[in-house]
Amino acid sequence: MNPSVLIATATHEVKEYSLRRWIDAYQNMAYEPRDVLLVDNSATLELSERWKTETNIMHIQVDGTPHERIGKSMEMIRRYALGRNFDYWLSIECDVIVPANTIEIMLDWRGLEKADFYSMPCPARNNTFLFQNNFCCALFSRELMQKIPFENLPSIQAIDGWFIRKLLDAGMALAGEPPVQLTLEHLSHPDASKDIWW
Repeated sequence: MNPSVLIATATHEVKEYSLRRWIDAYQNMAYEPRDVLLVDNSATLELSERWKTETNIMHIQVDGTPHERIGKSMEMIRRYALGRNFDYWLSIECDVIVPANTIEIMLDWRGLEKADFYSMPCPARNNTFLFQNNFCCALFSRELMQKIPFENLPSIQAIDGWFIRKLLDAGMALAGEPPVQLTLEHLSHPDASKDIWW
């Protein structure tokens, strides 16, 4: 039996431009068992109402900065994954488009290197030469989900950097260089010329 994988991320009305392609990429995957969850932290229910027939989407009412909204959405995903006994949570940000074999590649990496968190290095938007570990395409182990909640979140700091520090402080393992670098696309709107491929 394959490990069960939840593909999940936060979304917001400002990212709606990417949702059609994101959902299509998920639906092109053959891996089983897998499921999907988008957590919408927009101010209204409008986005989740528009997409509820297309995918599993939940709305969360959150006040605060974008970092706080994302963090609270990630906590909702974490609890959902644990409550439904998923073995792994694969975070694919809602404006990142991945190939159909992404789950297999990430799980193969797990077979080559024992770690709690696997992250495909992603270029920063403001410096495409600067690669960093973040939530663009990242695999969380169940043990990691059990150990580190998204609580006491910073209001002005990116959640992925905060989380990786929490992971290291807890003595958990961050995987090194991936054996295979996935070809990913980071969408930009409205100027598609700013899309990033790597």
